[in-house]
Amino acid sequence: MDAKDFIELVIKHGWPVVIALAAYRIVNLVFDWISQVEPMGMLKGLFNRRRQHLEKMLSLPYLSRKTRNLARAELNQMARKKLTGFSDPRIQEQLTEICSRFSLPPRYFTRWRAYLSGKDGRVEFARRRYRFAWGFFKFVNLPASSAYLLFMCYLFVQVFGLDKILVILVVNMSVWYLPWLFLTSPMAPPPTGEMEAYIDSFNASREGE
Repeated sequence: MDAKDFIELVIKHGWPVVIALAAYRIVNLVFDWISQVEPMGMLKGLFNRRRQHLEKMLSLPYLSRKTRNLARAELNQMARKKLTGFSDPRIQEQLTEICSRFSLPPRYFTRWRAYLSGKDGRVEFARRRYRFAWGFFKFVNLPASSAYLLFMCYLFVQVFGLDKILVILVVNMSVWYLPWLFLTSPMAPPPTGEMEAYIDSFNASREGE
C-alpha cells in the first residue's frame, strides 16, 4: 500500500486507521528498545545492588542489633517477594505457608494479586471486586474488543482484498487482540473457586489455633 492509498483510507475511515497504525508503531518501538537496552537486566542489576548493600550491613560491627535486624527483615521480604510475587509483608508469610501446605507453585497466587490482602494473620479475598472485574471483562471488554477486531479486519480487507482475510485476522489477533485480552482478563471463575478453597482452609486452620 503506497502513500496515496493510505491517505485515502484515512480520509474514508478516519481515526481507527490512525490508532491502528500508531499502535503498531509503538509495539515495534517497544520491542526494539527491549532488544537494545535489556530493561529487565537493568532492573535486576538495581535489585541486586540493594540486596548486596543490605547483606553488607549485616556484617558491619558498628551497627546496632536493631538496625541489623531491620536489614535482615528487609532481605527476608525481598526474598519472599521474589518467591511469591507479592510485596506486602503482611501476606507473604501466609501465602508461603499455603503453597507449602498444599504443594502449590510459589507464584500460584500472582494472578489474583489485585484481590488479595493480609489482615490479622488471615488472607482476605475481595470477592465483590473480583466479580465486578470478571463481569466487566465478560460483558464489556470482550464484546467490545471482538467488535473492534472485526472492524479492523473490515478496514484492512478494503485495502488488501478478501482473499487476505485469514492473514489479516491472524496478524490482528497476534499484535493486539490476544495480548490485550491476556493483560486485562481476570482469572476465570473455576480456578478462582479452587484458589478460594485453599484460602478458606488456611483461614479456618488459623481460627482453630
